[in-house]
Amino acid sequence: MLKAVVFDMDDTLVNWQAMHGTWADIIQDPLIPVREYLLEQGYTLPDITRMANDYRHHSEALWRASSAPDWIAPRYVNILANVLQQYGNDPSGIDWELVIDLLDWGAISGIYVFGDTFEVLPALREHGVKTGLLTNMPMPIRIRDKEIAAYGLIHLLDVRLTSDDVGHIKPHPAPFLAVLEKLGVEPHEAIYVGDRLLDDVHGAQTAGMRGIWIENEHPTYRPHPEDLVPDATIERLSDLLPILDDWYPGWRNHNA
Repeated sequence: MLKAVVFDMDDTLVNWQAMHGTWADIIQDPLIPVREYLLEQGYTLPDITRMANDYRHHSEALWRASSAPDWIAPRYVNILANVLQQYGNDPSGIDWELVIDLLDWGAISGIYVFGDTFEVLPALREHGVKTGLLTNMPMPIRIRDKEIAAYGLIHLLDVRLTSDDVGHIKPHPAPFLAVLEKLGVEPHEAIYVGDRLLDDVHGAQTAGMRGIWIENEHPTYRPHPEDLVPDATIERLSDLLPILDDWYPGWRNHNA
């Protein structure tokens, strides 16, 4: 029985291909209140442009270092701690919860929601299927929720989690199992939809879910198993509903 569909976010529900600027540009403005607070606390920091660039470098280093079997999640607090140490600061006394909440995250210039996102999510919920979001992101979901709300999606997603919340990145099974636990469903009762073969499809299948791949031309930045086969491949999100009709006849009447 189909009880939930869980989605990746970036390039699945929202389109990042027209993003304006670099990652350093994106993080620069959100870091301004963080930097101001840390300066008030006596920490030594450079100008915001250099700080943002160094944040990006440390973030990329942690992403590159994350690998099987543990797939340790790069976390905002660890990235920022590394930045502070680079300038000779001791980060051990920081109120990290406060510093997390100071990150002024929101909608990102150039990013927009795929039109069929606003068709598919309501259709699932209308027919009693729970919806979830699981994204690899080095910040807690309470921060990314600001962005999700700005895109008009927050009321369409029952449960939302980032890899930062769990401590492991996709394709580790832990994030998938964590979102399923919050949804109150078993792996065989849910499917996962995403645009990355390793992170999304392989990760979901490892956790016992069906994995649907939104086909794309992204470069493969991590090799995936040669025998990896998605349970289904779609070109756009709206192709999902016919797949569900085939797999779960009657799901629209709550009796799949």
